Amino acid sequence: MIQVGTQLHVADNSGAKKVECIKVLNKTKQRVGGAGEFVLVSVKEINQKQTQKVKKGQIFKAVILETKFPIQRKDGSSLKFQRNTVILVSPQLSPVGTRIQSFVPYELRHKNLSKILALASASI
Repeated sequence: MIQVGTQLHVADNSGAKKVECIKVLNKTKQRVGGAGEFVLVSVKEINQKQTQKVKKGQIFKAVILETKFPIQRKDGSSLKFQRNTVILVSPQLSPVGTRIQSFVPYELRHKNLSKILALASASI
């Protein structure tokens, strides 16, 4: 589960390496977010080798992809990842990067995020 202050890895080629969660954008009053939910993040580290689409300190909306906390599915299985990752998205909900370098969970299909699924090489 992702909450305010959580350090997250960025799984796309937007130029950001690490971001910090500022706010979880839920429709409910919960303060934590899971896979497929939107969060507001601030860029903390950038990748110096790539051309920069983002700058340090910029604020973006992001979609949570992977969490260390297990994702419970309806069939009884659970899914757990090694780190917490997000993808940066623009205000129009299109990804900032052009490639996704991580697995994309199936839960994003139910959230109508087809642009992100189209960029993914593999979904779980």
